[in-house]
Amino acid sequence: MKIYENAILRGAKVRPETREWIIEGVERSFQWAGATDYASGVASFKKFVEWMQRAHETLQSKEHFSRVLDDVPEPTWMEKRVFQGFFRYAPQILLYSAKSIARTAEESIPELPRGRPGADAYTKAQIVAEISKKELRGCTHKQAKIRTARQFSVSLATVQRAWDDRGNRDEVDFRSVLKFLSAEEDLPAGPSQKAEA
Repeated sequence: MKIYENAILRGAKVRPETREWIIEGVERSFQWAGATDYASGVASFKKFVEWMQRAHETLQSKEHFSRVLDDVPEPTWMEKRVFQGFFRYAPQILLYSAKSIARTAEESIPELPRGRPGADAYTKAQIVAEISKKELRGCTHKQAKIRTARQFSVSLATVQRAWDDRGNRDEVDFRSVLKFLSAEEDLPAGPSQKAEA
């Protein structure tokens, strides 16, 4: 995982309180998914990963899949009909499964944050820092906010919200999490990627 590899490159060590906080967060996620505790969540996750790995190994090439099929017994008449139905309706089955997962998620996961998308946590921190810099250079607070809004190409209201929210630096919003996850691909390569290059 690139995030972990980049932490190693920085020489970072996780503090004990951070370690416990991460473990508790993972356990809460497992419990949300139906596990009774951390151990049962890991066991379920392991089964899922092993199943995915077996499916990938089986289907890695036509030749390999052919060899796998050579080792299994001839399917019964009924099994052949089920396979035929699966092949015929595979797109519809995938669509039905996706809709079922979506329905379950809608019933059990809190809704996405509503309203106009605001600045992410990193941009908010930059806005607050820029206002402070401009005030130190002699701008009034109002001038600093107006110039910062122009500089970041955002509305004055967005700048004001960032300023008002400056005391909540530990709170990360949904957009910031998505931005961080999508940026993981853009992080510098870790030692294993450099070795492969």
